[in-house]
Amino acid sequence: MKLPEPIYQQILSSLGQWFIIRDQAGDCIFFSEGLLSALGYEGSEDLNAVFASACPDLQHQLSSSKYRFARKDGREVSYAVNERSLLDGYRLYVVLPDEASAEVRFHSQRLETLGMLAGGVAHDFNNVLAGILGHITYLKTILPQQGNHVESLNAIEEGANKASFLTQE
Repeated sequence: MKLPEPIYQQILSSLGQWFIIRDQAGDCIFFSEGLLSALGYEGSEDLNAVFASACPDLQHQLSSSKYRFARKDGREVSYAVNERSLLDGYRLYVVLPDEASAEVRFHSQRLETLGMLAGGVAHDFNNVLAGILGHITYLKTILPQQGNHVESLNAIEEGANKASFLTQE
Protein backbone atom coordinates (compact mmCIF):
# COMPACT_ATOMS: atom_id res chain seq x y z
CA MET A 1 0.00 0.00 0.00
CA LYS A 2 1.35 3.40 -0.95
CA LEU A 3 0.73 6.30 1.43
CA PRO A 4 -0.29 9.69 0.07
CA GLU A 5 2.47 12.34 0.05
CA PRO A 6 0.82 14.52 2.74
CA ILE A 7 1.00 11.53 5.11
CA TYR A 8 4.75 11.19 4.50
CA GLN A 9 5.24 14.91 5.12
CA GLN A 10 3.20 14.73 8.32
CA ILE A 11 5.25 11.77 9.54
CA LEU A 12 8.54 13.56 8.84
CA SER A 13 7.32 16.74 10.54
CA SER A 14 6.18 14.85 13.63
CA LEU A 15 9.58 13.21 14.19
CA GLY A 16 11.02 16.36 15.73
CA GLN A 17 14.21 16.04 13.67
CA TRP A 18 15.35 18.61 11.13
CA PHE A 19 15.31 17.25 7.57
CA ILE A 20 15.88 18.51 4.07
CA ILE A 21 15.09 16.29 1.08
CA ARG A 22 16.23 17.03 -2.48
CA ASP A 23 15.16 15.14 -5.58
CA GLN A 24 17.29 13.83 -8.45
CA ALA A 25 17.36 17.25 -10.11
CA GLY A 26 18.58 18.88 -6.89
CA ASP A 27 15.26 20.59 -6.18
CA CYS A 28 14.33 20.91 -2.54
CA ILE A 29 11.10 18.95 -2.02
CA PHE A 30 10.92 18.89 1.79
CA PHE A 31 12.14 21.18 4.54
CA SER A 32 11.09 20.28 8.10
CA GLU A 33 9.03 22.90 9.90
CA GLY A 34 11.42 22.96 12.85
CA LEU A 35 14.40 23.86 10.68
CA LEU A 36 12.41 26.42 8.70
CA SER A 37 11.33 28.03 11.96
CA ALA A 38 14.87 27.98 13.42
CA LEU A 39 16.10 29.78 10.32
CA GLY A 40 13.26 32.31 10.42
CA TYR A 41 11.33 31.06 7.39
CA GLU A 42 7.75 29.88 6.94
CA GLY A 43 6.44 26.74 5.28
CA SER A 44 4.59 28.75 2.65
CA GLU A 45 7.85 30.04 1.13
CA ASP A 46 9.43 28.56 -1.99
CA LEU A 47 11.63 25.72 -0.69
CA ASN A 48 14.19 26.04 -3.50
CA ALA A 49 14.61 29.74 -2.75
CA VAL A 50 14.94 29.00 0.96
CA PHE A 51 17.50 26.27 0.24
CA ALA A 52 19.50 28.56 -2.07
CA SER A 53 19.69 31.41 0.44
CA ALA A 54 19.77 29.49 3.73
CA CYS A 55 22.01 26.54 2.83
CA PRO A 56 24.86 27.77 0.61
CA ASP A 57 27.30 25.08 1.77
CA LEU A 58 24.85 22.26 1.09
CA GLN A 59 23.87 23.73 -2.26
CA HIS A 60 27.50 23.68 -3.40
CA GLN A 61 27.99 20.23 -1.83
CA LEU A 62 31.00 21.27 0.21
CA SER A 63 32.46 18.46 2.30
CA SER A 64 32.33 19.36 5.94
CA SER A 65 31.09 18.08 9.26
CA LYS A 66 29.60 21.50 10.03
CA TYR A 67 27.69 23.57 7.53
CA ARG A 68 26.86 27.25 7.55
CA PHE A 69 23.21 28.20 7.38
CA ALA A 70 21.97 31.74 6.83
CA ARG A 71 18.97 32.83 8.83
CA LYS A 72 16.39 34.99 7.11
CA ASP A 73 17.53 37.94 9.26
CA GLY A 74 21.06 37.54 7.85
CA ARG A 75 22.74 35.94 10.87
CA GLU A 76 24.78 32.81 10.25
CA VAL A 77 24.54 29.64 12.31
CA SER A 78 26.40 26.34 11.96
CA TYR A 79 24.89 22.90 12.24
CA ALA A 80 26.23 19.41 11.82
CA VAL A 81 24.62 17.62 8.88
CA ASN A 82 24.37 13.90 8.14
CA GLU A 83 23.81 13.37 4.43
CA ARG A 84 22.28 10.16 3.06
CA SER A 85 21.59 8.90 -0.44
CA LEU A 86 18.07 7.63 -0.90
CA LEU A 87 16.52 5.61 -3.70
CA ASP A 88 16.42 7.05 -7.22
CA GLY A 89 18.99 9.78 -6.56
CA TYR A 90 17.13 11.56 -3.76
CA ARG A 91 19.28 13.11 -1.00
CA LEU A 92 18.34 13.31 2.68
CA TYR A 93 20.04 15.83 4.94
CA VAL A 94 19.53 15.36 8.66
CA VAL A 95 20.44 18.67 10.30
CA LEU A 96 21.58 18.42 13.91
CA PRO A 97 21.39 21.47 16.17
CA ASP A 98 24.87 22.18 17.47
CA GLU A 99 26.07 21.51 20.99
CA ALA A 100 25.85 25.19 21.91
CA SER A 101 22.14 25.24 21.10
CA ALA A 102 21.64 22.12 23.19
CA GLU A 103 23.59 23.71 26.05
CA VAL A 104 21.51 26.90 25.86
CA ARG A 105 18.31 24.80 25.89
CA PHE A 106 19.64 22.82 28.89
CA HIS A 107 20.39 26.00 30.86
CA SER A 108 17.06 27.48 29.88
CA GLN A 109 15.24 24.38 31.13
CA ARG A 110 17.31 24.48 34.31
CA LEU A 111 16.39 28.12 34.95
CA GLU A 112 12.75 27.31 34.25
CA THR A 113 12.90 24.50 36.82
CA LEU A 114 14.53 26.80 39.37
CA GLY A 115 11.83 29.39 38.71
CA MET A 116 9.10 26.82 39.29
CA LEU A 117 10.82 25.69 42.50
CA ALA A 118 11.17 29.28 43.72
CA GLY A 119 7.51 29.92 42.87
CA GLY A 120 6.49 26.86 44.88
CA VAL A 121 8.58 27.93 47.87
CA ALA A 122 7.16 31.46 47.69
CA HIS A 123 3.64 30.03 47.55
CA ASP A 124 4.26 27.83 50.61
CA PHE A 125 5.88 30.73 52.47
CA ASN A 126 2.89 32.92 51.65
CA ASN A 127 0.58 30.26 53.09
CA VAL A 128 2.57 30.34 56.36
CA LEU A 129 2.36 34.13 56.42
CA ALA A 130 -1.40 33.97 55.86
CA GLY A 131 -1.65 31.75 58.94
CA ILE A 132 0.41 34.21 60.99
CA LEU A 133 -1.69 37.16 59.82
CA GLY A 134 -4.88 35.24 60.58
CA HIS A 135 -3.73 34.51 64.12
CA ILE A 136 -2.73 38.15 64.67
CA THR A 137 -6.18 39.28 63.54
CA TYR A 138 -7.77 36.74 65.88
CA LEU A 139 -5.59 37.87 68.82
CA LYS A 140 -6.50 41.50 68.17
CA THR A 141 -10.19 40.63 68.44
CA ILE A 142 -9.96 38.66 71.69
CA LEU A 143 -7.31 40.68 73.57
CA PRO A 144 -7.87 44.11 75.06
CA GLN A 145 -7.34 47.04 72.67
CA GLN A 146 -4.71 48.53 74.97
CA GLY A 147 -1.57 47.19 76.58
CA ASN A 148 2.02 46.19 75.78
CA HIS A 149 0.85 43.38 73.51
CA VAL A 150 -0.79 45.77 70.98
CA GLU A 151 2.56 47.23 69.87
CA SER A 152 4.07 43.73 69.51
CA LEU A 153 1.09 42.44 67.50
CA ASN A 154 1.27 45.48 65.20
CA ALA A 155 5.03 44.94 64.66
CA ILE A 156 4.47 41.25 63.88
CA GLU A 157 1.62 42.10 61.51
CA GLU A 158 3.72 44.75 59.73
CA GLY A 159 6.64 42.31 59.32
CA ALA A 160 4.37 39.56 57.99
CA ASN A 161 2.76 41.98 55.51
CA LYS A 162 6.22 43.10 54.27
CA ALA A 163 7.32 39.47 53.86
CA SER A 164 4.09 38.67 52.02
CA PHE A 165 4.69 41.60 49.67
CA LEU A 166 8.23 40.34 48.91
CA THR A 167 6.98 36.89 47.89
CA GLN A 168 4.63 38.43 45.34
CA GLU A 169 7.41 40.28 43.48
